[in-house]
Amino acid sequence: MLVTRHGLLGGLVAVLIVAFLAGCGTMENDPIRRETAGQDSAEWTKLERLGGTAEELYQATAAGDIEAAKQTLDRLEEQVTGISYTGLTTLEGMKALTDTVEESKRVFQAVRFSGEDAGVAAVKLRLITDALTHKQSPMWLQFEGGQMEALRQLKSAAAQKLEREAIAAAASAEQKYRMIRPSLYVSREPADVEKLDSLFTHLNKLLKPAPTNYEDIQKTAAALEQEFREIFHRQRDKTAYLPVQGGDTPILWTLFMGSFIIAVLSFVAWKMFHSDKSIARVPRNKGGL
Repeated sequence: MLVTRHGLLGGLVAVLIVAFLAGCGTMENDPIRRETAGQDSAEWTKLERLGGTAEELYQATAAGDIEAAKQTLDRLEEQVTGISYTGLTTLEGMKALTDTVEESKRVFQAVRFSGEDAGVAAVKLRLITDALTHKQSPMWLQFEGGQMEALRQLKSAAAQKLEREAIAAAASAEQKYRMIRPSLYVSREPADVEKLDSLFTHLNKLLKPAPTNYEDIQKTAAALEQEFREIFHRQRDKTAYLPVQGGDTPILWTLFMGSFIIAVLSFVAWKMFHSDKSIARVPRNKGGL
């Protein structure tokens, strides 16, 4: 009977530990909950709707349905103004979002409409709205391969003193950067954007009116490469900008469950200690043991 009691208590402790670990693991492994912990559910619904509208805008633009794209852009603008960004991003991130919307409106309302510019504007909006809801794994990270390849081509062209190729590679690298630039204000620090802006400005000065100092071009391309590598691979040790309210619930839950498990374990140890005193021990030399 003693073994049965210990088994039941041990089983209870095992179940509690599994439940405790599962509770902690849910917050760690679920990307949506991890990235939006503490975010008001109503605001989160608005953010999801905003991302869906940006996707609709991109799809309509890609299909060449400009009228539908314009209507979708109007709807997206209304949604942007109806969301509270407290705890989501910085003032620079909010400004980047509104600036991207305004830039897109100018592109779609231009007298001389450019399908290429409209496509770029739609991609920018899709990327920055996605960055708001995916702090740890934003969509713009997928641009790493193309960005690094353009910079590699730039270094190679500069090493061989190939003027046309160097200019083309630099233009490609900057174009890709401009695509993700608004999103960086949401996912990274404003200082990162300022540093990249400064490097590209310096690179353009080296290339215009014609490249002459190829050694400096290589150095600048290498500096850009290093900066982008840091930006693409930076590990966010904590989810930035989350509101304080509600965010401490997992911590309280962890402390409560941890204390409860310790109490149960202490009870098991006490029970086993006192129960052992009432058990007649079998000498090792009896029964052939």
